[in-house]
Amino acid sequence: MTTEFIKWDDSETKASLEGLPQLGLAMQSWRKCQSISQTDLAKRLGISKQLLSRYEKGHQLPSLQKTLELAQLLDAPVALWIQYRLDDEIKALGLDAEISVTFKHAS
Repeated sequence: MTTEFIKWDDSETKASLEGLPQLGLAMQSWRKCQSISQTDLAKRLGISKQLLSRYEKGHQLPSLQKTLELAQLLDAPVALWIQYRLDDEIKALGLDAEISVTFKHAS
């Protein structure tokens, strides 16, 4: 399967997306690349299509549990999506902070 993503090295594209929620953009991009409708993904998650739309538009952040479920359903990089979610929450709170997420496999 071919997956296309936003070219972050393109300064014009990056500038036009500045301030938008990273997680919502990632969710929408991964869902569309896999030709999954909002309705279908919402059913798989056990949420309404309207709530999924709010997630994708950045009007509401999913819980960490829903973020994990979304990443797993879309076969997306879990650590990156958790990072996006935390970054979006920090922005929403108006904080000037950075958090780094690292996942280690339990032995």
